Amino acid sequence: MNQKIKFFILFFFIFSLLKGNSQQQNVKDTDKGASLVLKELLVKYNAFKTIVFEFTIKVENETKVLSSYDGTLYIKDKKYYVAFNDQIFACDTTMIWNYQKSSNEITIYEFEEEEDPIFHPVKMLANWEDEYYAKYIDDIFENNKKMQIIDLQPKKRKSYYKIRIYIDQLKKEIARVIIYEKDNTAMTYYITKQTANTSIPDSQFVFDRTKFPNVQINDMR
Repeated sequence: MNQKIKFFILFFFIFSLLKGNSQQQNVKDTDKGASLVLKELLVKYNAFKTIVFEFTIKVENETKVLSSYDGTLYIKDKKYYVAFNDQIFACDTTMIWNYQKSSNEITIYEFEEEEDPIFHPVKMLANWEDEYYAKYIDDIFENNKKMQIIDLQPKKRKSYYKIRIYIDQLKKEIARVIIYEKDNTAMTYYITKQTANTSIPDSQFVFDRTKFPNVQINDMR
């Protein structure tokens, strides 16, 4: 699974917390408390008008670090903008665009409700809980902070077999997420900073050609 898909697995989860519905809030406690913890996250994140996540991604195969890089994710309603590893993925609700620095290319897609969910996270908001089995694993202490550990196991066949979420119990915030692939590769997302309700101009999400001189544009609309 490529890095773009791996990132959006985490992105879908965070975005679903931000825009979760009442059905999610009424999930019965059949998973040793996991749904109750996710409900608390939902209550907090759903109150935010905007949020900015700063994160570090580390890809490992057993004990070997294959790559590591930093990124930033901006969310405002259905708009999003994420930059990491010399790439940009953004949506202004009229179109979705992706910039690849290595090839100096921008690919533009139409924003549609029926779009493939990798480019349209809203599609997964109402049913992310239908995609996974959730289970409360354990409580641990890290750097004098109590962390709650929850596993999400996909109900359908995927190239990964588990997503593990570490939640700061006191702050009720996601601290990190690990995606475990079947090839023994693990991708860890460390959320280093979260800033809520900051002012984000709509221009943040819009493709501005003047910022990308001599770029090749692939318009798929």
